[in-house]
Amino acid sequence: MTVTSCVLFEGSEADSEKFELDNDHADLDSLKTLIISQSKNLKDIQKRDLNFFFDTERTQNLASGTLLRDLETTSVKPLILRYPISDDCVLIRINLGRPWLTATIPHNSGMWFNSRQHAIDKFDILKMDPRPHFIFFNNDTQFEIKNEYEFNVMVENISPNNNKVRQVSVTVRVEGMKAYSEWNLSEITRTLFGEMWSSIDATPKLNKNELPKPKREIKIPDGFYDEIRRKLEAFQTINNEPTVREFTSPFLTTAVVILKKNQHNLKLNAEINLQGSRGFGPVDYSIESDGMLVVVIEVKNEDFNQGTAQAFAQMHSAVEALEKKRKLDQTDFEEGKFPVMMYGIVTNAREWVFIRWIGDSKKPKIAMTTHLPCPFDGDLSRAREILEYIIGILESQINNVITPYKKVNDH
Repeated sequence: MTVTSCVLFEGSEADSEKFELDNDHADLDSLKTLIISQSKNLKDIQKRDLNFFFDTERTQNLASGTLLRDLETTSVKPLILRYPISDDCVLIRINLGRPWLTATIPHNSGMWFNSRQHAIDKFDILKMDPRPHFIFFNNDTQFEIKNEYEFNVMVENISPNNNKVRQVSVTVRVEGMKAYSEWNLSEITRTLFGEMWSSIDATPKLNKNELPKPKREIKIPDGFYDEIRRKLEAFQTINNEPTVREFTSPFLTTAVVILKKNQHNLKLNAEINLQGSRGFGPVDYSIESDGMLVVVIEVKNEDFNQGTAQAFAQMHSAVEALEKKRKLDQTDFEEGKFPVMMYGIVTNAREWVFIRWIGDSKKPKIAMTTHLPCPFDGDLSRAREILEYIIGILESQINNVITPYKKVNDH
């Protein structure tokens, strides 16, 4: 009895090929022998270095003793043959927004799949997206890598080092979506608000006196001022983004700790991944109450236009998440009485901009303050002022968004 198997050479642009064995008991090991004997490209390859997979499952290879008659293969559903391309290994660096992933993989026909699987395992944003529609972007040539063949060609064109390692750097692009860092101010304002603002000077303004104020006088712990002074003594200048984070952190941690003493269930997050219909990626800082984001914070050394663009996209995702939670909880919520509200902050530590978002994700009203200075000198009175704004915003979000939601949801 002749057994016919359809085999697709992984990563090849060619169609699948048919291989016939006149043996009812032929197995995958026999098929390997036949393929090596008939393929010029694999004539020097050992059988142990070949692996077969189903097209829908490329993480677990099929056992060599699997009988061919038990495998139903067609040109539409062929066996996938994975084979070595060289005895080098590939060190691949993959980034998505800011996070990086580094992995070492064999230089074989499965590089495309293995790299994608590493990315999915590493980046939560790809796990959450039910569509595996993302591509790689070659950081060296600036070309998109859309399939296995293009990926293999890219690696083939990279010379190995003395240790027989080929180094590749790629960026993940999710089709139909942008990383928050890829938005500029003109694009995101046109997309979200229907108006194109190329500078934050053109955005609707929010007077700082309109920002929520703390309900009662706040006793600022001495540790807040001490921490800022220690950082000033240690760093001396604020000249890059990591340093900005050092000086931003005391404001956020102090605000959250003060309010937690009043039984508010707040949590400060750093670098959590967020996803929405308009963007994805890490958020520098965010503050949540009872699992719902109420403030997002974007840290920038200088570029407030870019920081604001990212904050707008992140706020949109946070509002979508709040809307989704209300819908899943089937909350009969009076939107007119308790509208969705979100706040964003953009800062370089020396200057702070506060953004207020009122309304749903489709027709929001946006307004933002001018740059509020925070010089770290003298009695640090401006630092206290900024801290009180943050505390007031958090209290307002708890009272106007979270508490009404919880009351309605509890009934």
